[in-house]
Formats: sequence, C-alpha cells, structure tokens
Amino acid sequence: MTYRTILLHADTAHHAADRYTLGCRLAAMLDAHLIGAAATGISRFAPVAVAAGIWPLTAEHMTQMSGNARAALAACAASARQHGVNSYEERLLSDDAASALLLQANSADLLVLSQDDGNETLADRASALVPSLLLHGARPLLVVPKHSRIQLDTQPCQRPLLAWDGSNQSARALLDALPLLQLARRATLLVLNPADQHGLHGATPGADMALFLARHGVQLEVLCIDTELPIAQAILSQAQALGSDLLVMGGYGHTRWSEAVLGGVTSSILDTMDIPVLLAH
Repeated sequence: MTYRTILLHADTAHHAADRYTLGCRLAAMLDAHLIGAAATGISRFAPVAVAAGIWPLTAEHMTQMSGNARAALAACAASARQHGVNSYEERLLSDDAASALLLQANSADLLVLSQDDGNETLADRASALVPSLLLHGARPLLVVPKHSRIQLDTQPCQRPLLAWDGSNQSARALLDALPLLQLARRATLLVLNPADQHGLHGATPGADMALFLARHGVQLEVLCIDTELPIAQAILSQAQALGSDLLVMGGYGHTRWSEAVLGGVTSSILDTMDIPVLLAH
C-alpha cells in the first residue's frame, strides 16, 4: 500500500509554505503524483446568480480572487520544484475551498491542508475547512500546524505517535496512515487508560494492532499509560515527551443542524496541535 496521488491545498495563508514543504517532501519520498489545488472562493453557482442580478461581488473583486488563487498555485509549484517532485499538476478551481477539495479528494489518496486559523480571513472559504472535510470527505487528512515545533523540511514521519483506543475511527486512521508509518524509524502505539475500555482492547491492550502493523513492516513499541489528564492533553504531552513528528488518530464528530461538530478530543487536538496530525473518520 502506498499513496499514488496526494492533493495539496494551495491558498494565500501566511503559514501556507509549511504545508507546501511537507506535502512536497512526502510526494517526493513516495514518488507520488502531486496535485496543487487552489479555489477562487467564487461559487460554481456564480454565473446563474450573476445572470439573475443577485450576485454581490463585482467583476474586479472576482478577478482579484482568481489572481490570489493563481499566486498560491505558483508558490505551490515552486515548492514542488524545490523538493524534487517528479509528477506535479495544478488545478484552479472555481468554487469555495471546502466544496472544491471535497470533490477533488475523491480521486486522491491523501489530502494535505493546514490547521484552521481563526485569526486569518481568506477569500476562498466561509468557514473552517478541517471539520467539513473530515466529516464529509472520503479520504484521510494530513493537517499541518500553523506553528510547528518541529522542522518540516527534514525527513518527515520518522517518529510517529499512534493514538489507539480500539475504535473503528482509530483503526481506519492507522490503516490510512500505513504509507507514512512505513517511512518511520520507530513508531509508538499509545493506549491511554486501557482498563476503561477493556472490551475494545482484549487481554493485552494494543497487542493485536501492534502485530497487524508489524506485519506491514512498521517498527513500533506499545505504550500503555493511566492518566487523569484530559485525553487530548495527555496525547500531545506524550508526543512532545517522545519527540514525535506525526500524530495519527481517528477523528470523531457528527452532523447537527447541518453544521459540522467535532468530538471533544478531536477538537482540542486541532486547536492546540504543534505537529502534523493525520486524521480519518
């Protein structure tokens, strides 16, 4: 199993360069086809709205939005050349970012995007991207932090931390992460408070999953810890203590009143993360 196609979101965020670096490094290491995708933020329904006389944006504004998306693609392409990506294409998408990426990700193995930044307003979106793409998308997300405590231009995914709780979401995430885990020098399978979920772990917590991963060539150790810390805090504390450069976990959430709502642990991780996080739902 490997990633043959990686979709990399391109935009004008101030932290976009880190996202490009990690996405391009992985594409080069895995010899994957890389797609840089930028959305203009102009809805695909704009022509109908313009014809009906109800479109609020001026032609000048829409030209500027398209220009911003093209500039983002140029920066993404420059990063692909710098990091030696062998197969690259760019796509300029006339839509909002969430809708465009949901559609494009269906024909990719992995979607790389950034942690949502509430302090930055970007023209290509009206709301946070990660919750929508996690809950409604069909592919795993590799979320790059706004501010990383690790260098992203070095060898990635060498010391991943795998948050394992026996759930279907966690199992999906570990399977989806296999191409990255196979790059690792050493992975750690973290089981928190295993006695609280005995029915999900069996007699020896983590043992079956560790064996499954080992059969796929992943070198790892199992770490079982009892803690009274909030789960998200405990996971990130262990990641820092171990020097982890990637966190793999299941993403939890549900849709309520047509609004994406993430579970508490997932939301806390995405708010406070300082290393890349691979999520699957």
